[in-house]
Amino acid sequence: MAQNPYVAMIAKAFGGNVPGLGQLDQLGGLGVNAVGRNANAALNKKMFVGANQAGATLSNGLAPTYTGLCLSNPAASGKNLYLGRVTGAFVVAPAAFIGVGLIQGFAAGGVTAHTTPVTPTPVLIGDATVPVGKVDAACTIVGTPSWLKWLWANSATAGSGVFTMDLEGAVVIPPGGYVAVGTLLAVGPTAGFIGSFEWIEA
Repeated sequence: MAQNPYVAMIAKAFGGNVPGLGQLDQLGGLGVNAVGRNANAALNKKMFVGANQAGATLSNGLAPTYTGLCLSNPAASGKNLYLGRVTGAFVVAPAAFIGVGLIQGFAAGGVTAHTTPVTPTPVLIGDATVPVGKVDAACTIVGTPSWLKWLWANSATAGSGVFTMDLEGAVVIPPGGYVAVGTLLAVGPTAGFIGSFEWIEA
C-alpha cells in the first residue's frame, strides 16, 4: 500500500521522523519494523557500537584520569548520541566487592584528551560510515562527573560477572557530554574488564 503523501511530506520536514507516530523506513512505510526496533537506524547508517579489544582496569570513583570504557560526544559534532545497550564482563574475577555503574558528565568543550582511543564501527556490517561519537579505553573526563545508573555488583568477598542494560535511547549525550563505566569502591582487577556501548546518532 502506498504511503500517505501528507505523512511523507511531514516526515521529510522532520528528517524522516513523524512526530508522535514514528520513523519512516527505507521503503517509505510508517509503522513497526518486523525485523527489530533498531533495524531502520542500522540500515540508515545511524547506529554504532564501540568495544574495547583488550581487558581494561576500571577507574575507581570519578577521577578525571579515567580508564575503562568511555563514550563521548565532541563539542562540535552537531548531533546527539542516543544510548542503547551497555554491556560488560570481567574476564579476571574481582578479589573484593565492587559496584559497577555508569558515569555521566558534561563540559562545553567536551572530552579532548583521548589517551587510548577505541575504533567504533557501524552495526551495519561492511559499512564504512565514521560516527561522530568517540570511544576511549583511557581519557581525561571533564566537568563534574556523577553516577547515572548502577549496572552490577559482586558479592562482598569475591565473584565475577556479566551485565547488560538497554537504555533504549532514554539517555541522550549532547555535544560536550559523555558516559563511562566505573567502579564505586575497590578498583576492579587489573586488565580485567571488557565492555561495549551501542548508540544512535541523530
